[in-house]
Amino acid sequence: MALAMQWSLDQTSSSAISVATGILRAATADNVQPLAILACEQFGNTIAMCQETILKIERLVVPTPEPAVLAFLKSTVGYFPNDTVSHLGKSLAGVRFLSLAAAMVSTLGASEAAMTMQTMLESTASDATLLPSIRNIRELLSSIESKCCKSGFADQVAGWQLFFGQLDGGLRDDIQNRRMQAIPHGPGMEALLDSLRQLHRVGNDDITKVTVRATRSAPWTVAFIKWCLGSPPSIFWDDGTPMLEKDGTFSVIIQRDRDHKKAEEFQVTIHSSIRGPSDLVSTTIDNTNRHPYMVSIRSFGELIMCHAFDDGLATRAVQEAMPYALRRVVENFTGGGYSPTRTQSMDEFTRGLMPSPFPPDYAISQVYRLLFAKKLEFKTLDDDLKITDLPLISAYFQELSCSCTDCKPGSLRNAMCPREVFLGKLFTLVADVLALSLFHYPESLKIEWMAAPSRYSLIHGEALSLMPPVRRMTFFEAVQSILRDKPRSETRGNDCVLDWALSRVGHRLDSEAIESFVISSFNGQTVWPTVYDSHVYAKRGYLQLSWLPGLLIHKKDVYDIGTSVGSSLKASTETVDLSHEPVVIPRNLFPGMKLQWSVSADSRIAGRLQIGLMVRDADKTYSTSHSPSTIFRISCKDHIYITGDCCHGPNAKLNEVDKLSKFTGPVVPAVSVPFINPKNPFFMSAPSQPQDQTISVVAVDGCDELRFFALSGVPEEGHVVLRRAACLACCLDICRKVDAKALIL
Repeated sequence: MALAMQWSLDQTSSSAISVATGILRAATADNVQPLAILACEQFGNTIAMCQETILKIERLVVPTPEPAVLAFLKSTVGYFPNDTVSHLGKSLAGVRFLSLAAAMVSTLGASEAAMTMQTMLESTASDATLLPSIRNIRELLSSIESKCCKSGFADQVAGWQLFFGQLDGGLRDDIQNRRMQAIPHGPGMEALLDSLRQLHRVGNDDITKVTVRATRSAPWTVAFIKWCLGSPPSIFWDDGTPMLEKDGTFSVIIQRDRDHKKAEEFQVTIHSSIRGPSDLVSTTIDNTNRHPYMVSIRSFGELIMCHAFDDGLATRAVQEAMPYALRRVVENFTGGGYSPTRTQSMDEFTRGLMPSPFPPDYAISQVYRLLFAKKLEFKTLDDDLKITDLPLISAYFQELSCSCTDCKPGSLRNAMCPREVFLGKLFTLVADVLALSLFHYPESLKIEWMAAPSRYSLIHGEALSLMPPVRRMTFFEAVQSILRDKPRSETRGNDCVLDWALSRVGHRLDSEAIESFVISSFNGQTVWPTVYDSHVYAKRGYLQLSWLPGLLIHKKDVYDIGTSVGSSLKASTETVDLSHEPVVIPRNLFPGMKLQWSVSADSRIAGRLQIGLMVRDADKTYSTSHSPSTIFRISCKDHIYITGDCCHGPNAKLNEVDKLSKFTGPVVPAVSVPFINPKNPFFMSAPSQPQDQTISVVAVDGCDELRFFALSGVPEEGHVVLRRAACLACCLDICRKVDAKALIL
């Protein structure tokens, strides 16, 4: 099909009814203007795009698989049938537009891409009276952004950044300092697209060559040219020295001597055998692109090593340190803070009962292999050694010349310490590996790579000393305190781990949303804690995250986030008296009780769901709700202990009735004590009997749903033991040793 220089709505299908039906379905599904869909589809007739990219878009972006069902939320994750992408994918012009949109949206973002797209629509329209507005285009691009992130264009940009980072001539330094992140949006991109159009237009035999001068935008420019042509351009230094020679009509020229303080000159020149060279555009662009790229986990790992560490001793030092650092953090990080009052023997006893937010070693090793294509073998560092005592790190520090006051006492120079910079990057890397290990199926995950200076460009050396004492620790600060052997008294909390993990996949939530987190959906990925779906609180990996590609859809509306509502208690018409039930053997005294999730749209905040936990018993008309996120708040205070196996068997009976324990339920316990606190139904207080002598045994043996509900209702100030396979006697013994007032069977 020959490329057109202009587009027109007159070129639409002769079947007006067919066109109207398809566009109206797409517009209704994505809440976009039909004019924007129609105009962008016709604009695709003017776009030069290779067959390889067209096939990739048809394979990765256009298909709409059946949505997956989240039964516990009565919602789905996926896309609407007959959406905008589906409509555009039915025509070659539409697929060409999607190919261009995928490159722009996945690296510029919908808002910035919309401004450039509207300029290109204006310059190629035969009738300017039928142009969609910037707002219309932005809404359309926003609706297709999550699917466009699957195209893989961002990974191609990352690949060319790595290519330039491996070359001589100072480009590696530019890559590491984020000076090659620019994108030629506006006139630059319009000229680049126009040059491709003229080069491939039938009848333009006199066009022999296109030359692009770009340095800071070189990775994106080369990736875009390859995206459109199917093969990369030739790349030269401005003195003619080749970096990459290809048989083609496109060349990119990079300036060797450049002033980093000045804006880059971006120039597109067309060479004609008749008219000679002529500039399509000569404009300046800056390096202010702040939109993050969503890249594969392998690209993310390669970018980290290229941007953060050199290829020599620093990289080897990191590879030496990671097995020790990961092991030390996994073994020493707990949800709660450091408690110097515990005896060492009690610490060892409780450590074996405490759950860990991190998954088993094999999951961490898998993420490490996906990131760096290397096998991870965990190693334990002696207690009296620090990470900086490792041979290669010590040798690398000897190579670094530093004039800061810490490394050179008496120095008057307040210099930035390169050793602290290295350690900051190492600690960030440890945090990232552990955060990504929380995700199931990480090989398909898209990871956020910031085009702007990121965590790997910041200096973390003084983070702890500058941290206000009342502020919650970040996961980086928790990792740093462990690896520097500086225990902190404040609570580290699971929130910092969850926040770090979600931000790695582009889910940036405020502190309130993190504290009440249930589910979030951004950048075409929907994430929720696995325990919400499985109802099984794992001893190793209770903070693991499930995810699916697609949008979060509830009752035909799209939502970005779901947060838990506060606990509430509705009066029951009937109570259960369990005082006559002796505590002798594990039991489930609530076989008719069922767990339900309550889901409703938040009337105050658009795009947000309010989610709560409920249990109902038809016979006894219980109705109560808990906040599901409570399960992580009590975890972060080291208040949950999980039993393992014992030698007696899980169903072994007590030799005699335990008179200092009483059966209770997951809603409102009714036991023979003078007073029950309705706010804390697990923890009884009786004026005539010391509270710390009575253990509430939640009689839900064998029911994971009710165990989960019981955990979500545990007060934050109490301790609880969660039974797995140990016998009742061993569980009660553990309760008394750790001063827990509740045992969940």
